[in-house]
Amino acid sequence: MTGGGVIQSIDYAAVAAPLVLALVAGLVLLLDAFLPARPGGARVLGLVTLGGMVAALAVVVVQAAGGGTRRTFCVPASLGGASATGRAAPASCSFVADRFSLVIAAVVLAAGVVVVLLSMTEIAAGRNAGPAERGRIPAGEWYFLLLATLTGAVLLPASRDLIMLVVSLELVSLPVFALTALRRHDGRAAEAALKLFLVSVVSTAVTLFGVSLLYGVTGSVHLDRIEAALRTAGDMTRGIAGSAAGDMARVTVVAIVLVAAGFAFKIAAVPFHFWAGDVYRGAPVPVAALLSVVSKASGFAGLILLLTYALPGKAALWAPGVAVVAALTMTAGNVLAMRQRGAVRLLAWSSVAQSGYILAPLAVYAVAPRAAVGASVAYLVFYAAMNLIAFAVVLLVARLPEGQAR
Repeated sequence: MTGGGVIQSIDYAAVAAPLVLALVAGLVLLLDAFLPARPGGARVLGLVTLGGMVAALAVVVVQAAGGGTRRTFCVPASLGGASATGRAAPASCSFVADRFSLVIAAVVLAAGVVVVLLSMTEIAAGRNAGPAERGRIPAGEWYFLLLATLTGAVLLPASRDLIMLVVSLELVSLPVFALTALRRHDGRAAEAALKLFLVSVVSTAVTLFGVSLLYGVTGSVHLDRIEAALRTAGDMTRGIAGSAAGDMARVTVVAIVLVAAGFAFKIAAVPFHFWAGDVYRGAPVPVAALLSVVSKASGFAGLILLLTYALPGKAALWAPGVAVVAALTMTAGNVLAMRQRGAVRLLAWSSVAQSGYILAPLAVYAVAPRAAVGASVAYLVFYAAMNLIAFAVVLLVARLPEGQAR
């Protein structure tokens, strides 16, 4: 735009990783439409998907090796309005490829590579199954939905405004419903998909309600400006007596609780953990691994961004709640895991317990902010590696003639 308008430039190098995944997803759809219906077609689609994952991971590694921070989709400082000091607000960006986002993206893409390898095994097993076995999984739809989920999972940790954060989170969640139900003629898969859909709809509604309240209180969608607006509002309301200041404080508390509760659904934290066992049990093993690692990593990335980028000044308010939820989640997850006889349900409840371990460091954010975030991310990395290995073992054992892993 010209004549006083805004020229929005896009740093394509910053968005290269999700762009590669999106392009490969489109390529998979085209190949699925035009490839002949032969047994080797599914393998070709799997290899194309795997190549796209590796290419996106290489982009992330190159960006991390180059250092620095890349920003794009930025709002110029001239449109930022005036701060309490009378100066224009600094430029805010919706997409930031920094150290945090690159680490989470690398974890997600590495997990995606493993999930694709597990998927190739699952699809091959479905094609070789007899007529009495479970229905064949359509490879084209499977890999397209998988790439869509991973595109959202790479976008989410780099999101720095509420709109992009919610859209990325839904891009992670929505394809998983279909992935869970793609194994046709399987009642448990259909039940798992329905439960996951209902849980996700509720969590999205709760999150959006909290986000709308947060926007109403601060007047901004960018995380850095939300933090600045809350800090300024706190300074202004200290000298105000009466109901106005109290109402503002109460709305802020409700917004924080609702947003945190919405993300607690996504990461299966107590008391929003009840769906995990049945959904993991009914979903195909690669989808269970996807939920356990990729979806959980994305949920934690969004929660950490909201708490530490948009609400760091309210740490004294949300940290005690995080501590209580972490303790309950660790306890409930481990107790329920001890009662399981099937491997996948055991891993499901173990995954719930691990959510508590990842949450625990955030409870001391007010005391040691950098150490708290670093500890949570480090534990998330090791958890992802160990859980992927566990699900790979479950899939391999289930393929044995006498395997009863599930």
